This record gives sequence, C-alpha cells and structure tokens, in this order.
Amino acid sequence: MIEILNILFLIITSSILLSNFYTLNLISNNQIFKKLSLLNIFSINILIVMLVLLITSFLNIKNIYILAILFSISLIGLILNKNFFLQRYFVKNYLLFIVFSLILVFDLAGNPKLEWDGHGWYFHAFNFKENFNFFNLINADRYNQPHLGGIFWGIFWNMSFYDYEFYGRIFYIILYLCAILSVIENVSKDFTNKLIISTILIFLTYDKFLFSGYQEILIFSIIVIICNLMKKMDLKNLKSSQILLLTVFSSLLLWSKNEGIFFFIIINLYIFYFQNLKNKFVLIFLSFSFIFLKFYLLSFNYSFDMSLSDSTFLSDLHFSYEKSLFIITHIIIALFKYPIWVLFIFILYVNKKYKKNLDVLYFSSISILLIFIIYLFNDTENYKWLISGSLDRVIFQASGFLIIFVSDSLNSIIKRFKY
Repeated sequence: MIEILNILFLIITSSILLSNFYTLNLISNNQIFKKLSLLNIFSINILIVMLVLLITSFLNIKNIYILAILFSISLIGLILNKNFFLQRYFVKNYLLFIVFSLILVFDLAGNPKLEWDGHGWYFHAFNFKENFNFFNLINADRYNQPHLGGIFWGIFWNMSFYDYEFYGRIFYIILYLCAILSVIENVSKDFTNKLIISTILIFLTYDKFLFSGYQEILIFSIIVIICNLMKKMDLKNLKSSQILLLTVFSSLLLWSKNEGIFFFIIINLYIFYFQNLKNKFVLIFLSFSFIFLKFYLLSFNYSFDMSLSDSTFLSDLHFSYEKSLFIITHIIIALFKYPIWVLFIFILYVNKKYKKNLDVLYFSSISILLIFIIYLFNDTENYKWLISGSLDRVIFQASGFLIIFVSDSLNSIIKRFKY
C-alpha cells in the first residue's frame, strides 16, 4: 500500500510541477504560441525544467533544491489560478494522463530490473542522486556520454520515499506520456478519439525493455514534443523568440545521448529551409554554439577523436558491401520491431495524398539515411554485435518523427467510421 502511495506521490508531484502557470503566461505574452491545452502545457514545462536542471548540473547547486523551488512556484500558480485548470476539458485530460501514468508505472514496478545498458547509465543517476555535479562523472561509467537522463533519474530516486532506483525511472514514463498525449490533444477535441488514438500509439511505441535503464526514451520524447511545437508555428514566418526557443529546446537532444547530435541537426536543417537569410544566420550561429558548448563541456571528462582517416569503408569495398547489406537487413528488422514504422509505410502506400506530407517524408528518410551512414563509418571490429544490439534502438528514437503523422491519419480513419 505504501508503495502505491509512493508512486501516486511521484506522479501527482510531477503533474503539479508541470502545471507552471507563469511559464504559460510568459509564452502567451511573447505570442510564441496560441492557446495551449493541458498536455501541451505539461510538455513545454517538462522541457523547461529539463533545461534549468541541465544548466544547474554543471554548478555546485543541489538539483533537488532547484526542483523544489520550481515545484513551489508551480503550486502557487496552480492555487492562484485554480479556475483555469478546473475547466472540464483540462480535468478530463489530466485524468487521462494520471490513468496512463499509473498503468505504465505499475508495469515498470512489476519488473524493475535493469538491463545490460542500464547498468552503465545507473552510475549517472547515482551521481545526481548523491548531489554531485556533471564534473564528478569523470569517476563514473559512461563518463564520455551526456547526462540529461541521469539528472532526472537521480532526482526522482531522491524524491521517492523508498531508496530504490527504479522509482527514479518513473521520470521516463512521465516524459513519454507528456510527448504522446500532447500530440493527441492537438489532433482531436473528442475525448473518445483521444483515448483510442493514444492507446493505439502507446501500443505501437511502448517498449518495456527501453524503460529498464536505456536512454532512447529521452530522444524519442523530445523529438515528439519539438515536432508538435513546430506544427503549432508558422515556420516560414518565425520570430526571433520562436527560433531561439526551438533551438534551445532541441539542444536537449545533444545532452540525451551522443547520437542526439544527428537528430538535433536534422531538426534544425528542416527549420533552416523555411527561413529568410537573416534567420538562417541566427539559426546557424545558435546551432553551432550549442554543439560547440556540448563538446567543450564533455572535453573536461573526455578527449574526442573525430578522425575518419583509417576508416575501413574507405579502403575495403568488399567489406563495405558486406557491412552495408548487414545494416540494411537490420534496419528492416528494426522497422518491424517497432510497428509504428509498418503502419506509417502502410498509410503512405494505400493513400497517395499522404505522400504530399513532405515533412514526415523528410524526417523519416533522412533519419534512416543518417543511421545507415553512422553505422557504415563506425570502425568497431565486432560491427555485427554493435549493429544487432543497438540499431533497433536508434530506429525507435527516429520514430518520434512519425507520431504526428500517424496520429492525424488515425483520427481521419476514426472519423470515417463514426460518420
């Protein structure tokens, strides 16, 4: 019973933290977005909280104190503006978030073990659970990897009444649901449709294995939220504040895992395409600044070697052909492992009008192409072990680009059956 109360405490505390009314006011006053729904408020606030705690993770400040301050601000705003959040459609969406959170958290609690990769990331979480900062990670495993997930895994672990690390992983479930449900709120106003589509999307993307300490959920969820925010903007007429916000938010990908840099570039290249000359320069400057900052800060714990001069790809064409074939085979296997890709391809095949949706075609094709290139140029001797053990998870990360398209398509199908 106490374990259930502990889970409820973490979920409800998170929902209060993500209801920050003052953030909503700031965004509205700067006319960055139009009217926001509850889960869109949650998704924006979770990115802001992640940014704040990422910054303080480099300082000698206890992140749990920063989180407590943010929570207090959110709670005060919630109390003073309770009528705003007690609107009927807010309450229904809040209950939907709570119910899905409980289902997935109980699933996690039923099998809380860490899988192989999770044992490495565990030390990131433990570092922040013990209130050390980023620079102490030089003493931990995966010291050459970004640490965003470890911050929140450690803080949630610290917040829990019980000293069990799996309670810290509840953060990943909350982030995942904020991403999925924020998209659903934009797709349909009908609550039944929201319930059906969100259930289908969770069925298509939820992989219990990835909540066993892996960081892929971070990249997937951040991609979904950013794509959802971009859809609410006129990309051809972005204001400076909107460009800054999108670039800053997408920079979180840089601190999720090392491959996050490729998804960061994919998103910013897409935004770049729509901009005038002035905005293009601003976007280039911001993007390179965030990438440089990442490598500069990581260099305190790790020295980088970016050389491709000894790449086997450049010297052995037969080996490269064999390796290319192996990569393509595992890309196909990975697409079937995560059925949202199968549904996406099926929708494109049966309905030609969807082929005009250039954004999702860009994101899906460029992601797969980059994944292919990354593994092709990787000179790990045991490349088959690397590809068979990790490529599917990178494909899962890229599936975040498909969520809006698939959601819209499902909503159209449901409408046809209902009417």
